[in-house]
Amino acid sequence: MYQNRVEAGRKLAISLSQYQGRPQTIVLGIGKGGAVVAQAFARALSLPFNIVLAEPIHMPDQNNLIVGAIAEHSDMWLDEELLLTLQLTPDSVYDQIEAARRRIERLAEFIRPTIGFPDLTEKQVLLVTEGETTGAVLLTQTYSLLKRWQTKVMPIAPVASSFGWQRVQSIIPVSGNRAFCLLAEPILADLKTYYIDFAEPSDAQVLTLLQTSILAT
Repeated sequence: MYQNRVEAGRKLAISLSQYQGRPQTIVLGIGKGGAVVAQAFARALSLPFNIVLAEPIHMPDQNNLIVGAIAEHSDMWLDEELLLTLQLTPDSVYDQIEAARRRIERLAEFIRPTIGFPDLTEKQVLLVTEGETTGAVLLTQTYSLLKRWQTKVMPIAPVASSFGWQRVQSIIPVSGNRAFCLLAEPILADLKTYYIDFAEPSDAQVLTLLQTSILAT
């Protein structure tokens, strides 16, 4: 269990100390919660960091059930096997997809005029999340970066379900890439159970965090 997201980031940094000050390496935090973890991680390792935006896609009327995710540049992944089990089609979750897209657009409109999307050309990307229950968000964001930048991406999580983490690892190219999870749990239904303080940071807090850090541009 972690006291908060900052502690999670610092503990990740201890485990990945070989990246201390490494050239051509940047840290990206997924979403507002992931940005807090990533900033603490990057600061401990003297690395630049930035934020990328991705959101889960929930099952209609069941926010605790994730059926996919969408990333900042509209790259999307849907759990087709789960949809089939639930007797749903992509059209069935259209409203949820659009809701996730709007959440990303709203945050992007607040942050991106001040903090642009970083140039990932020939960079080693350490992609940090606050945790993964299904792997959907981290998988989607990893896929998006690999597709758009053809760069080296290392997914990193302080905690994840074993099933979700296997999903993430399945899309990592063997050559020059790896993934790291500090705690892989057989069952992980709610990230809150692994944080004493899991209050969501505000948009303004995240923007301030970015403005007062070594920024990856």
